[in-house]
Amino acid sequence: MEKETLLIADCLQLVDVNGQPSGHYWKTATQYAETLKEHFNVQVTASANYTDILNGYPLLPLKHTILDHQTGAVNKIKRLYKLFANMFRILNSKSSKVIIQAVDIFALCLCLLFYFGGKEIYLIRYDNLSHKSELKRFVYRLISRKIKGVISGLEDSMSSYQREGIVIPDYLFFDTAGQSVHKEKYDFVTVGIIRDDKNIEDIVDSFINTPYRVCIAGRFVDNNRYEAIKPRLTDNIEVINSYISEEQYNELLESSKFVILPYKSSYNSTSSGVVFDSLYKYKPVITSNVACMQFIRSENLGFVYQHSVREYLQFMESRSMEGLLGDYKVHITSYIARLDHESKNKLIYFIKGQPDYKPVRHAI
Repeated sequence: MEKETLLIADCLQLVDVNGQPSGHYWKTATQYAETLKEHFNVQVTASANYTDILNGYPLLPLKHTILDHQTGAVNKIKRLYKLFANMFRILNSKSSKVIIQAVDIFALCLCLLFYFGGKEIYLIRYDNLSHKSELKRFVYRLISRKIKGVISGLEDSMSSYQREGIVIPDYLFFDTAGQSVHKEKYDFVTVGIIRDDKNIEDIVDSFINTPYRVCIAGRFVDNNRYEAIKPRLTDNIEVINSYISEEQYNELLESSKFVILPYKSSYNSTSSGVVFDSLYKYKPVITSNVACMQFIRSENLGFVYQHSVREYLQFMESRSMEGLLGDYKVHITSYIARLDHESKNKLIYFIKGQPDYKPVRHAI
């Protein structure tokens, strides 16, 4: 029996200021393609900037890329035009099924309003529809019947879209390098672009004049925040206020004993990919008490603090850091083995529509 054609798609094709792929898509595309290629003829979308990083798979070329983090009315109009053009190409492909990476729900709905083809459309969502405006929720209701299913990292997010769905991590596990090969230069690291949803100031205040080696790496969207913390830095705290390449990103994660994810309350309605990048490198995670991080506590993969990372320093006072690391890594190894099997099977059965896996159904 001939395999169905599955397109793994992203209409944004985000790039950074250096023209390098940015965001979740290229990792998601490669991981989903590897997981599903035995069951489907898999194709992935790729603009010119993405062809090198995705060249191991059959490609559906897209014309447009979008520069990440652009602001202003003119740039927003250009972004919408490029998004619509790429989406038109995706929806007119020959695939019978398509998985669409997260995109602004309003723009996606406008595209699907005028789509009357027969594709099975699956959405990857990192947000919660109930937190969107009434207009966006209304437009989504108009096209929701065209959505076959939703894939998300959070139960609340998935169920808010009121379609069949599965909950799996933002990133799947593929162990290409084993545990860290880099010397652990730091005790704690936090890495990634620094927006308002990360409490970097708390990390600085907590680690001032402590014996721990700390690295904060990522471009500050608001450079005033960087200028405000600079006078408070002590010799044990290194701040890299610049774009972090994928190579640097991986090296920083691997060269630290722990990873700190200092999310603010806005992360209660979204999920995180960095947490899985960290765990898949067998790094315990120290993080705030937001919804998407509760499994860190329940699975004993690190430490969840209520108000400040300082709580973990107090927790460590009567304990051995190396002992804690060893205990956490035992739990991480067990968790990954279980999660790997469950998540990939969930995805395969869900996209194939096989009765072996019965997805959650949320009626409209």
